[in-house]
Amino acid sequence: MAMTSGELAAVLDELRARTVGWRVKKVYQPSPHELVFSFNNGRLLISVHPRFGRMGLIQESGEMPEKPTPFAGLLRKHLSGCAIEGFDKEPGERLVRIRFSGHSLYCRFYAPCGYLLTDAAGMVVAVNDLKSPLKLGMEFHLPPGRGSAEESARYEGSPSEATEREYEEKIRVSGFEEEKKSLLSAARAERKRLARLMAALQGDRENLARYEECKRWGDLCRIYYAELKRGLHEISLEDPATGEPVKITLSPELGPAENLELLYKKYRKFKTGMEHITAAITSAAEKAEREAAKVAALEKAGSAEDLVPFRSPRPATAAREKQKRSAFRSFVSADGFEMLVGRSGRENDELVRKSNGNDLWFHVRDFPGSHVVVRTGKKTDVPSGTIAEAARLALKHSSRARDGKGTVVYTFIKHVKKPKNAPPGSVLVTREKTVQVHLGRDAKERENR
Repeated sequence: MAMTSGELAAVLDELRARTVGWRVKKVYQPSPHELVFSFNNGRLLISVHPRFGRMGLIQESGEMPEKPTPFAGLLRKHLSGCAIEGFDKEPGERLVRIRFSGHSLYCRFYAPCGYLLTDAAGMVVAVNDLKSPLKLGMEFHLPPGRGSAEESARYEGSPSEATEREYEEKIRVSGFEEEKKSLLSAARAERKRLARLMAALQGDRENLARYEECKRWGDLCRIYYAELKRGLHEISLEDPATGEPVKITLSPELGPAENLELLYKKYRKFKTGMEHITAAITSAAEKAEREAAKVAALEKAGSAEDLVPFRSPRPATAAREKQKRSAFRSFVSADGFEMLVGRSGRENDELVRKSNGNDLWFHVRDFPGSHVVVRTGKKTDVPSGTIAEAARLALKHSSRARDGKGTVVYTFIKHVKKPKNAPPGSVLVTREKTVQVHLGRDAKERENR
């Protein structure tokens, strides 16, 4: 469950001792329940999740959203540069007030969980959408406290560090349990579906069995063809092999030849259908057996590693990314790095927008041309050979290509910005480097096929 009032009190004691005076650099909202405040001195995590609500200083916060949510945008607008002045909480309560210079952020750790930002006059200037009845411009009044006494929870070492370790484990266990439940539900549903399928196939097989004697009946009708007449509903013919009479149902609206052909057609349907149905029943039975074994294994699973064999296969990341980027020209450097080239101003914008912050961007200085991006993935260093190849691509796909040489600028995508209302392909670049390029040199780029 979320932190108790005593646990919150212990964390707030630590925050008062360490963070008062810290100024807000940025605010992120990784999920509807979470906020991450970035300061020069560290980061503060607040989560009002109903099960995993907590707050405290954190060392690593993972990858943060590049684009702020509307609520995070309002917090940035009002709190950027503001210093923390203090933390307040009534004993026994789980409503925390963080006082900034000129504003107060209220964090509600009980239902309905959420956040509220007020100005110095107590007017609401930002509120998240978590069932709060308050709207912008309304006056906020603190609910009355219960006035109960409270002791801060005791931790060995930093309450923030202990809290984060505890909740990381809780979230891990919860994630395992939820994934196991989801996989079990899917496996059981598939097992039931296969049982229904086999029952339906068995019914189809029983229906087809009615046509098993049609070939024999057709052969008898061929022998006694002269006795067949239009208008007959049924005819009894003696089987030469047994001497027994055989009753055969006919279609009265059909003539002798048509009734004969219909009997053979029904037999062909029986023969072909039985082959398909038998194969389908065998396949369904094998799948049902595998699903039963899967359910048994999942029921015994005790860790996330036990679930790995049962996760749905997903297309390889590279294949998915390649499919997403199919609009761009794609090359591979001699060092194995993918290099993408835009074909138009709009594609150049899309290429920049879809690239990661640490991908490298290239463009010929002062001349129109394609944007070139080198996908770096998780690698921090890009070999000089790949940089040279990407620069040659940028020159080759620019209006300067006819000169055979030029200056190419390059930088990380995170330093490339699109000005508001700028024409397609126009960007502002900071922290760029340059490289001199000559197309006469041996180019090693190899296009993906």
